[in-house]
Amino acid sequence: MLSAETIIETMNLMGYDAFNLGQRELRYDRAYLTSLRRKASFPFLTANSVLTAKKPFQAYEIRKIGNLTVGIVGLTKSYIVYSYESKPENSVDDPIAVAARLLPTLRKKVDLVIALVSMTEPDVDTLLARVPGIDILIEAKRPAELPTPKKIGQTIVVSPGSRGANLGELHLVLDPQRKISGYSGRLVALSTEVREDSLVKARVDRHKQEERLRAQRQAEGEKATRPPSPYATATACAGCHNAEYNSWVTTKHGVALNSILLENKQNDKTCLPCHTTGFGHLGGFVDLETSMDLESVQCEACHGPGVAHSKSPEKERTAPVTEQTCRACHDQKWSPKFDYATYRERGTHTHSEKVEK
Repeated sequence: MLSAETIIETMNLMGYDAFNLGQRELRYDRAYLTSLRRKASFPFLTANSVLTAKKPFQAYEIRKIGNLTVGIVGLTKSYIVYSYESKPENSVDDPIAVAARLLPTLRKKVDLVIALVSMTEPDVDTLLARVPGIDILIEAKRPAELPTPKKIGQTIVVSPGSRGANLGELHLVLDPQRKISGYSGRLVALSTEVREDSLVKARVDRHKQEERLRAQRQAEGEKATRPPSPYATATACAGCHNAEYNSWVTTKHGVALNSILLENKQNDKTCLPCHTTGFGHLGGFVDLETSMDLESVQCEACHGPGVAHSKSPEKERTAPVTEQTCRACHDQKWSPKFDYATYRERGTHTHSEKVEK
């Protein structure tokens, strides 16, 4: 996972024009967001949060692009924001009401209005139905990307997806009055076939090296002070549950770590929780050097730590596995076709009630 500071630095290199503060960013306190803004060469937009009137944040940005004057406004879904310290600090007002007040004034100053929004699809539909004057809307909360632009009323809606997987292209045709008379667009998947920018790659590589060194130091410190792990490992489970173990090793869960190794993401904290056992929990997977015995999705990734159960099987039962357990990883984003009954039978192990001795 890239740090916020590294992301800002790479966005500077890529020449971003503006950034909308969404729900995730607004969980950080004002001082930290201010420090990030000072590192950025582009404005942080937030038209409907308490930060709107606080420098260095702003409701919108006006840019001159060629002979066009473009207004860029940032809107976020209304909700109670709790910071990562669990203190409500950055309150958010109704984006539709704020947009209704703001747009008439902004429209008088610009030729085109672009809205950067962190809102659900139904909220976007309501916004566009009630508030005229948005020419282009770039959406961040849609469950799946839009492969081509979508027209809703008079607004062109685009959604490139998440995690930087796609680059969105939008081409506009303008009439003599600088109004949009035509458009086309597409998503370009940023696969290995797309040549990497050397400056951005160098910055990301430096971050990865810094993370490896930090993780190594942390692992060395934890190893010296680490209490006994509550995880028994799949090998230990096999002593009693041999049929289940032999079935599990043939599944994708049994080799789940391989898929992120192939993409060199073995240090990516967004991937490790669902490709290892116990990552982020006491005694769970840390890294390949210190806890390879907990690699991939083992028994205890679903049933919970098993040392206590292995010592007293009748008294200390393992946690039941429910659909909710599975959906912690198999969510709409990563497993859009997930069906609990089908996946349980095909993707885990045999489900005999008898325990083999």
